[in-house]
Amino acid sequence: MRRTHTRWFTSLAAPIAAGGLAVSMLAAVPAAADGSDGADGTILADLAAVSTRAADAKSPAVQQGRQVAQGGFGAASTTRPIRRTATVTDFESDPPPPANAAQRLTRVVATQDLQKGEFVAQATFASAPSGAADNAIVAVYFGEYVDGYCTSRISILGETHGSGTGGVFQSDGANLAVKRSRSGETVTLRSSALPARVKAAEPECMLAAVFVDDPDVPVHKTTAPRLSDVHPPEPLKFTITPGDPVQGNYAGKVTRIRLEVRNESRTPATGVRLRAIGKSMKIGKPVRNLGRVDGRTTKHGIIYNVRLQGAKPRKLIFRVTAGGRTFNRAITIARKPAPRRLPSLVGRYFWGHGPASADTGWDTRAAYFVNNRFVYLGFPQGGQRPACRQATKLCKRYAYNARTGRLKIAKAKPVAITSEGFGFRNGRYYPTTLAKKGQRFSVNLKRHDFHGNCLVFCNTRTEWLQFNKNGRFVLSSMSIGSWGVPGSGGQWSTIPPDEKGTYQVIARGRVQLNFASGKKQRHTLAIDHDIRNKPSPGGAGLILGDRNFYLDD
Repeated sequence: MRRTHTRWFTSLAAPIAAGGLAVSMLAAVPAAADGSDGADGTILADLAAVSTRAADAKSPAVQQGRQVAQGGFGAASTTRPIRRTATVTDFESDPPPPANAAQRLTRVVATQDLQKGEFVAQATFASAPSGAADNAIVAVYFGEYVDGYCTSRISILGETHGSGTGGVFQSDGANLAVKRSRSGETVTLRSSALPARVKAAEPECMLAAVFVDDPDVPVHKTTAPRLSDVHPPEPLKFTITPGDPVQGNYAGKVTRIRLEVRNESRTPATGVRLRAIGKSMKIGKPVRNLGRVDGRTTKHGIIYNVRLQGAKPRKLIFRVTAGGRTFNRAITIARKPAPRRLPSLVGRYFWGHGPASADTGWDTRAAYFVNNRFVYLGFPQGGQRPACRQATKLCKRYAYNARTGRLKIAKAKPVAITSEGFGFRNGRYYPTTLAKKGQRFSVNLKRHDFHGNCLVFCNTRTEWLQFNKNGRFVLSSMSIGSWGVPGSGGQWSTIPPDEKGTYQVIARGRVQLNFASGKKQRHTLAIDHDIRNKPSPGGAGLILGDRNFYLDD
């Protein structure tokens, strides 16, 4: 249990000595209907005294205070919440808790309801008060941190078995009316008819205590938690992430679509329903009941099997209904063309990658068929089209038979090459379309990469590429890394400033980036193909130099 030191002192000694506040408080306190105030009215007198105590609870987590404002305290929030609340089940153990369970707190929930303009406290005891012998005063203080202590500014209090109540706004000594109710072990205190200056206050912390005989010495008290803002429920907003904007398969084959549904709001939704709608296609189990989706939560791995009927591409709509609202996301289901032989390879550019590895993310590769004799295996320096005139480390002789669709590079075994690409040296190469001179794009793409063995050293990196139709670009990145065995070593992260500037495709397949800093770069720029074997910069992505950027929403 977290321990805190608590000091109790009289904050309004002068008004009490003058008798003004004490008399006015007593006038506001009704006699207990069950006579639990005692023959000499000790409980009722203590109500007035306890209500004037400024309870301080030292909180090691908070070491800063805030000045009392005119007519209240704290600064008004620009985005005002609907409630400010705190719950405490952690209590001081010095002095020891009272032996009487009906005077021993187990839980206190304190709330400032800004919509209703009231302060509410629910104090729960270990057992229900059953008679006058169990009676006590429970006081709940709403305050602010001053010099690391939760200092009371508003107090509401009442008897646990009797019906006496009281309250005070200690910024100006205003009495506060309090309504009391009890249900079993829980006593509820609720302020009523608050002045505007009290409603506008924004307390930072709360504190609760139980008094029996001495209004200066609590027999049980809580720690002082910070009040948390509870904002109005956000309107529901769902996003549907189905992957590539164009998907499909060969004629008669099923397209397997994997999607995610995310509740972007902080508001939980129940009875969430997902439906897939599309013409001229067979959809397996089109309606899915997702049940409850909490705020900021994603339903992963929702699988749809779809079979297109006919050759014409069709729209497939995924529709989420929740809370009386509807959210749609559409993709295209198309027939994947059968692979075909290529009449010639001259001028074609393929990009590829090696197999998955435990210590490397993207192992990207490229093949540029320069002419009918040489292929350049690699990423051309500065995006310049290679001039292969003889065999070198990167320029390799090749032979291609258009009739059989067989490709032989250097001394390697012949491989099949089609409109879907080819395999070579433990890697796979895919067709691309080189960007046209002057071409512009409107894309927001991403790439994830990593390298290293995370038992020794590893680094993960995410990059974002934005090309705009106005000829401007933005490149962003973020890296997270570690070294040493998990639990030792260290970690780091870097988020460098965005790099911005203008871009221009100065020749076929060659782009120049003009950075705002004055730096210039030239790279090969190619457009990846979708399942229809068509260039799709915003869907399939772009290859900028040796980095492939793709859609990842």
